[in-house]
Amino acid sequence: MDTFNQVCYKCANNQYYDFSQAACTLCPGGASCCQIKNGVVTICGCPSGFTIDSINGFCYKSCTSIQYYDASQLSCVTCPDDATCCTFTNGIVKICGCKSGETIDPVNNLCYGTCTSSQYYDYNYQSCFTCPQNAVVCNSTSNGITTQSCCCIKGYGLDPTFTFCQKTCLSNQYYNLTANNCFNCPANALTCTISGITQCISGYTLDQGGNVCYKCSAGQAYDSATFKCTNCPAGVSCC
Repeated sequence: MDTFNQVCYKCANNQYYDFSQAACTLCPGGASCCQIKNGVVTICGCPSGFTIDSINGFCYKSCTSIQYYDASQLSCVTCPDDATCCTFTNGIVKICGCKSGETIDPVNNLCYGTCTSSQYYDYNYQSCFTCPQNAVVCNSTSNGITTQSCCCIKGYGLDPTFTFCQKTCLSNQYYNLTANNCFNCPANALTCTISGITQCISGYTLDQGGNVCYKCSAGQAYDSATFKCTNCPAGVSCC
């Protein structure tokens, strides 16, 4: 009942009652439901296949799954980068789905061709890169973003230049890049490199050339020319 105008009224679902005119008025923008409060009409429902534009106050034809609605343009806009799903919030478009065979790049907001199982995706270069031999793709997550890289398989570690995976050698072995294999250090060596011995085991001494670990008995001296211990001459003390 309109107590102001002292009349009874009944409006349809797509109408609102205007007390100033004492009459039912069609909802704006083709709405199927609306309300009026303090002289302001707001839409509360749209016909099937239409969606409320609450900013501009009318109903628009619902966008397809590959579109988003831009209230500033009063129209549906196709998602960027051939995406199958996207959202539009605070003026920013975010891809939420890509077509088969593609993956979302959340950092650059694009769809890219899914990498193979032996490849990782680099956000900076926006491209897939193949992991080196003896490496697999591994993931790490920070702030909700998953970053991919290559990790060496068990028994292998990154080389000093961080470009490939080399066998992890024992402490008494050295790595040969050409052969991509570990080799034992010379006899009585504790540690070594491909260039030579770096340390001998306890009780042995490294010769100046870094090639031999030696241990001479009392009354003997080391001969660097023959890499052997030789007896000192009779009556001569040597060390």
